[in-house]
Amino acid sequence: MSNSRSSRQITIMALTLAIVASLTFAQSKLAKKSTDAAPPTKAPSKTGTWHTVKKDEFKVELKLSGTFESTQAWPIKIKPHGIAVIKVIEAIEPGAAVNKGDQLITFDTKNLKRAIASAELSDKLARMAIEQAEAELALLEKTVPMDIAATERIYKRAVSDHDRFLKLLFPLSKQAVEFSLKSSQQQLEYYKEELNQLEKMYKEDDLTEETEEIILKRQRAAYERAKFSYKRSLISYETQTKFTLPRSLFDAEEKMKRATLQYNKNKAVLPMTLDQKRIALKKLLQAHEISSEKLKEMKDNLKALDVRAPADGIVYYGKISKGKAVSAALVAPQLKPEASVKAGTTIMTILTPKPNRIRAALSESKLHMLDTGATGYAVPAAFPNLAASVQVASISNLATSTAGHDLTIDIKSGALPRVMPGMSCSITIVGYKKDDAISLPVSAVKRDGATGWYVNVKTTGDKTEKRSVKLGKRSSSRVEILDGLKVGDKVKG
Repeated sequence: MSNSRSSRQITIMALTLAIVASLTFAQSKLAKKSTDAAPPTKAPSKTGTWHTVKKDEFKVELKLSGTFESTQAWPIKIKPHGIAVIKVIEAIEPGAAVNKGDQLITFDTKNLKRAIASAELSDKLARMAIEQAEAELALLEKTVPMDIAATERIYKRAVSDHDRFLKLLFPLSKQAVEFSLKSSQQQLEYYKEELNQLEKMYKEDDLTEETEEIILKRQRAAYERAKFSYKRSLISYETQTKFTLPRSLFDAEEKMKRATLQYNKNKAVLPMTLDQKRIALKKLLQAHEISSEKLKEMKDNLKALDVRAPADGIVYYGKISKGKAVSAALVAPQLKPEASVKAGTTIMTILTPKPNRIRAALSESKLHMLDTGATGYAVPAAFPNLAASVQVASISNLATSTAGHDLTIDIKSGALPRVMPGMSCSITIVGYKKDDAISLPVSAVKRDGATGWYVNVKTTGDKTEKRSVKLGKRSSSRVEILDGLKVGDKVKG
């Protein structure tokens, strides 16, 4: 019974020791976890961070994004004169490889061709009209002087005839009328006197013979004729003096006036006729020149609408700017069948398939980090296992976009078999590198007004002195010290 009690006591003690050991292990494990999760913090140094000056490699390296570009580009711009929009029949697809002379776009030119055909016929008619006008002018240049000379002759004759009429013919006509009347009157008197004498002579014989009767009869008839003739002469005299002679004088004056007017007109008009023909010919020539220019313009438009590849290459839609097709989305709908292209738009660009340059942008804040001639490498985004050696060719003086200054980078070496213009890449450029340079963190260098820079150099204990330094190149985190420090100096910062 005593043995049984002892066994129970031993068991209870063993269990108690096991529980205590378990609790002790758990507490130690929790303490360790607490220590790992919250390590003790180091009290900040009252003296700040110190940098020991030493010579080491200093490098200014930039990471940029760029676009592969081909410098051999041929923009396709349609600029027909006087045509705002052109209807598209068919256009080659973007990305297609073309050879020089391949058709790129087919436009609807039916109306233009009809207009050209009509204009060519009009041109032929215009040439014929010019030839006819030239022949007529040549003839007029010969006949007009002759007509002017004839006008002079006719006028001189008219003046001479008018003077002769006034001085000779009119007075003579007047005299003839008077003389005719007087002659008729005298003849009447003569026949009357002769009849009276015959009658008187035959009356004294108391007997009239048959012959004498015949003579009297004839004389009486002659007298009657003379009386009638005199009557007619009186009427004629009256007609001549009251109507015919005044009218002839009026007609002569009128004729002279008309001759003078015609003479003056011919003198003025005949030379004008020649001038008019010359002007008309000149106008025909000018009109033909204008129509010829329009015809040439239409033919040039037809030629301009025959859009062919100027060189071997790849078709890109729209305008290429800094390696990117900046207007492809705008142009693509215009190149669909039955759509219309706006004149003056760069609708395509032909590029050589192998890029030889990269375009990138450099922010203004990093402009100091890079100079032309700096080298590096470019990795195509589409083919990260490829790379090409590159060199900065130019940096624009002014920011050309919100991204910054335009950067052109030449591809120097490296096979890029599937890389096409317009693809993107990452660029690593080493702007500056020196193996044994002294450099400090940017925070350790302070500006000394507008004239220079300084650092705080440790002297004795925690004391420092202000020391001017000359700076060199600067990276994003460190700056090169060219003068003012030596190896071993301790700089606060």
